[in-house]
Amino acid sequence: MQRPVVTPDEQGHLSRNRVINPDVYELYLKGRHIMERGGLKDVQNTIEYFQSGLEKDPDNALLYTGLADAYIDKMMDVHESPAEATTQARTAAEKALQLDDSLAEAHTSLGMIKLAYDWDWAGAEHEFNRAMELNPGYPLAYVMYGQYLTMLGRQTDAMPFFEKAHRLDPLFGQGMNWVIRNNSGLSSNHVSVVQPITGRY
Repeated sequence: MQRPVVTPDEQGHLSRNRVINPDVYELYLKGRHIMERGGLKDVQNTIEYFQSGLEKDPDNALLYTGLADAYIDKMMDVHESPAEATTQARTAAEKALQLDDSLAEAHTSLGMIKLAYDWDWAGAEHEFNRAMELNPGYPLAYVMYGQYLTMLGRQTDAMPFFEKAHRLDPLFGQGMNWVIRNNSGLSSNHVSVVQPITGRY
């Protein structure tokens, strides 16, 4: 596997907030990379990476956002308890915000939970807007806000947000195509909207 690299935007965010432990951050990036594969074993391996990082740095908010997104993936696993996985995801996201409420990743994770499990439309919108405000370069926040608008039947309004995410990271295109192809079924199977895209970040 290619060695993960800290991007300039990520480096800038981290340097503004805390001292970086390169070994711990590499565990975070590896966990995110593995989560992209989307398999059930991959998600469990991802959780182990994040937990290993937290053993070295228990106050690392980014690792908690990774855990939150991994447990959000588990919400969609038919072999898991959605309620239990959601509780774990929520706990991790809220812990990340407690440690650093300026993390767009944490607000996006909490927004996904509010959107996919709580049906808390206003709460989800608030979290996604806050994430985009905090980090205008974070593609997943735009994708999820686009998801939110799509679920409200506002596909035309959603498209600029999907397109913005695609401009920020063209690899988001596959996930956005999945959303567009399946938007007709979101009202009855809303929780599945999160699954194809959490692993990318």
